[in-house]
Amino acid sequence: MHRVAFVGSLILIALPLTFTKPPQYAVEKCCGTKHADCCMESIRFSRPLHCDTMELRSKITIIDCIQSEMYGFAQLSALNFTDVTCCDVFADNDNDAESECENVCVAVMQMAGLRNDRKLRKIKTCMKRNPLYRCFLRCVQWNHESSAAFVFEEHCSWRNKMLPGKLYLGDELRV
Repeated sequence: MHRVAFVGSLILIALPLTFTKPPQYAVEKCCGTKHADCCMESIRFSRPLHCDTMELRSKITIIDCIQSEMYGFAQLSALNFTDVTCCDVFADNDNDAESECENVCVAVMQMAGLRNDRKLRKIKTCMKRNPLYRCFLRCVQWNHESSAAFVFEEHCSWRNKMLPGKLYLGDELRV
């Protein structure tokens, strides 16, 4: 029984590899001449897509297009650039005072040439113990199934953002 599940998992992970097209093809189709160099650099060096004069709407379209062209349209139905809003689940985490997970999440979601399995692995491993990762996955699923806003308190536990042994009573007092 475990062998069947393992083989199935390998197929799901390897599936995107069968659709892989060369980055040049995706850049030509998705970026246009204005942003071609910037797009290629983002893909080649696994960096967030930050091109001069690129508007947000164009960025969303280009990232989704590159993902679709390089790894198949199914990638977008599982995780796409607009799911970057789910990175908010990592905000205000007392176990991550520097907001490392939130920053990693936002950066990874903007890496146009990175397959979803690698994006998710980077997000999951932003901390040794990352209980908020499951909350992130719930948010992504919610985004794909609902038009309503994802409300952290309704789907996730604040305990995952609290320091063990610290007493939390009401709003924080600022002196």
